[in-house]
Amino acid sequence: MTRHAFALLIVALLGCNKESSEKQAAPAFPLPKLGLSIALTGKTAIVDEPYGNGYEIRNPVFGAGGALHVAVLQNPPPPDGQKEDREGAGFKNVVLTRAPDGWTMTGERPDATMGATFFIVSYRDVGGTHTECRSTGILTAAAHEAAVAACTSLSATR
Repeated sequence: MTRHAFALLIVALLGCNKESSEKQAAPAFPLPKLGLSIALTGKTAIVDEPYGNGYEIRNPVFGAGGALHVAVLQNPPPPDGQKEDREGAGFKNVVLTRAPDGWTMTGERPDATMGATFFIVSYRDVGGTHTECRSTGILTAAAHEAAVAACTSLSATR
């Protein structure tokens, strides 16, 4: 193989499709009654919460029983004492992250029937709207990472 042909082969293998190697932004799904959108990839089911004023969001990346719940709150709880309360209730690896627009807490919850489950609770001010994004039934670390990314992707559409 000549040097020229070898160089063309390397270029073809390494750099011909730049778009596929760059991370694509997830599409934003509208949450119209909240004036928000959430970024998720793949088939996503968004339905009205059976109670309250929000949405239940299911996506295969969250696992078979996993879901996010997004709602608007009038008075979100303060972060002070939340981590200690969760740890006192037996939650493990609890991490509280404060941000200029609110706070997020993640961790693991031991469960006698399901084994350990992961959780996220996020309270943020998104475009002047106090939002809550929380998870239920998240069973794997990968699903947990996807749920955290989705909750932190909330953006205003108004």
